[in-house]
Amino acid sequence: MKRHLLLAFAPRRSFQLDVLFVSKAKRHLMQKILRGPADLVIEVISEWGRRRDRIDKRDIYALHGIPEYWIVDPEARSVDVLTLEKGEYRLAGRAGVGETARSVLLDGFALDAGRLFNA
Repeated sequence: MKRHLLLAFAPRRSFQLDVLFVSKAKRHLMQKILRGPADLVIEVISEWGRRRDRIDKRDIYALHGIPEYWIVDPEARSVDVLTLEKGEYRLAGRAGVGETARSVLLDGFALDAGRLFNA
């Protein structure tokens, strides 16, 4: 049985997450629903969710203080690493096939973009 964790900001504002990291300091927020900001969220864009992941979720995650947000785009075969600065995300790095996406927040956490896209 596959379990999905929801990130809830308000009663009618929650998201089913693809991948997330929550530090030990925030583990108390985790139950069936994460009631507070994760440290890092990774979203994989679906063909129908491009605007939602790149714009809508990005704005909501920034508003609620998620420090790092990765957007995995299978169509573009790229991974964008965004970090929160003064309430807005800035692009910290973009990795394509043959490159590695690296976390700013989590020392040593990296993904080979080519392996994500079977290239």
